[in-house]
Amino acid sequence: MAFLPEFDRLDDRSGNALLYRWIKYRREELFEELRVRRPSLRFWSHHPGNPDLPAERGPGAASLITRRADVRHALANYSMRPYVLANRFLLSEDDAGVHARLRKALSDSLEVEDHDGMLDAAIGSAWRIHLPAGREPTERRSLDVRQFGRDTALAFARRFFGLPEDRDAPDRLAHWSERGYERFIWKLHARHFVPDAPDPRNEALAEIGTLVGHRWQNPVPGSMIDRLKAHVDAQRGLTEARLIANVIGSLQGMVDNAMTGACYALNALVLGGKMDTVRLLARDGRLDVIRSMLHEAHRTDTPSPFLPRRLLAADGTDADADADADASMAEPGSDAHIVCAIGAALGDPAAETDSDPDGWDLRLGHGRHACAGKRIGDDLMVRIVVAVARLEGIEVEEPLQKRWGWIVSSFSVSGLVTGDAVDAAGSRSASASTDPASRTAPGTAGKAS
Repeated sequence: MAFLPEFDRLDDRSGNALLYRWIKYRREELFEELRVRRPSLRFWSHHPGNPDLPAERGPGAASLITRRADVRHALANYSMRPYVLANRFLLSEDDAGVHARLRKALSDSLEVEDHDGMLDAAIGSAWRIHLPAGREPTERRSLDVRQFGRDTALAFARRFFGLPEDRDAPDRLAHWSERGYERFIWKLHARHFVPDAPDPRNEALAEIGTLVGHRWQNPVPGSMIDRLKAHVDAQRGLTEARLIANVIGSLQGMVDNAMTGACYALNALVLGGKMDTVRLLARDGRLDVIRSMLHEAHRTDTPSPFLPRRLLAADGTDADADADADASMAEPGSDAHIVCAIGAALGDPAAETDSDPDGWDLRLGHGRHACAGKRIGDDLMVRIVVAVARLEGIEVEEPLQKRWGWIVSSFSVSGLVTGDAVDAAGSRSASASTDPASRTAPGTAGKAS
């Protein structure tokens, strides 16, 4: 343990630089030291609590929280609301009176009677692109897991949301998705999605705004957009631009979480020698057990390492910097700004399981900003993991490379594709990828797993 003695000797700016250097290069060692010696580390921040804050807020104090119990407390009691500008729309619990209808509408629109067919077809189409048939089964094949996961998630999202498939629409969607991921575009402004007023700084946002905006006017029957329109109106601030912003946010979250979460879980499962177990479980249709294995893998390497939160005053406004003296924090501090180290909390030896009866879990940082599409995101992750399990004798070919513990730069594996390998969904994927009649359209009869 060597971080704190050096950190305590430095001035604010130098201490900030050291902290982020350790976060980038020696995160596990740093977290272990902080959990044991200083579970709530107060530090000077350029933008307290969130790098997205406007520069005029100026620098100030924030706390890095690393212990499991404290992170859960902070996620439950601190808010993202101060980071919501006037033209953003974020489903925060703080605005339950305003957002309750939209939260329910989004949740209802994300629950389709049967999305298995779309999942199967998405796996099949991505598999044919990345591992086409026609080569000797004894020859090892390489699979770019990052791109396979993105292609699968995008193929599913196009059908689920009812987005255009004609001409260059899929390529435009993929271009936007990749740029948004690389640039970490989150908590987007609703104004970005008004077709006649695009943000000139990002043409990709204008592209997706136009694409989704067109579908909002002409939705595919049974699609997520069609179901959402049936649940909402333009009352109480639910303007078309804000609704489109939420559709795009749901789309981006679905694709990015599925791809990233699958890469992190697969990396742990492959290195842990557990892919044969995944294959056997898939043959028996035990996707629920595989889902639990995925969650457990995220405890050792979480796809959502840090989340900012800010304490609010009783009237819902920003709290003063000295407002927090909560006795449940391991080291009661004076900072309204909290940075929750999810990765540290999941590595806490005292950590319990990741499931939560309220429908949010620590590995992806769900809290006051609950994720309406968590179940579908998990379904996508599980299907991607099971699809990769079709490779026998699987090994990591290109190690998982990531930036700031979230953005996957590269990850490839290799293995054998045999004729009797487990099908990609553990049920119908092989037939769905070759038989168009088995591809279930949105809203058709059946029950999702």
